[in-house]
Amino acid sequence: PRRLVIVVRDFIALDFSPPRGMASVRPHVVAGQISDPAEDELPDAGWIRLMDPETGEMLDVNTGSARVRNEYQRLRAHWLAGMHQSFKNASVDRIEIRTCMNYQPALHAFFKRRAARA
Repeated sequence: PRRLVIVVRDFIALDFSPPRGMASVRPHVVAGQISDPAEDELPDAGWIRLMDPETGEMLDVNTGSARVRNEYQRLRAHWLAGMHQSFKNASVDRIEIRTCMNYQPALHAFFKRRAARA
């Protein structure tokens, strides 16, 4: 029988490396992508200091600039499109889980669609 694995995370660092021992099981993988509405756009908050959590590098950003906010939205849209394409290329289904909403309806709808395809 085929197993189902649901990976729940934000996928900011995109990595589809299966855990050790998973290759022999060959599960159907579903990405439960967590996102927060606060990530959708950069607020107009003036100058802010950001830190790269991987490198510790500090960066000052003028969020008061419409150009900076527009570029953030453009880059985020590009990143999302690339991530969705990566899921598709890896035959990974995706469930969107928003922090501002109850996740149960999204899970229910996903499994209902999945049952209808079977």
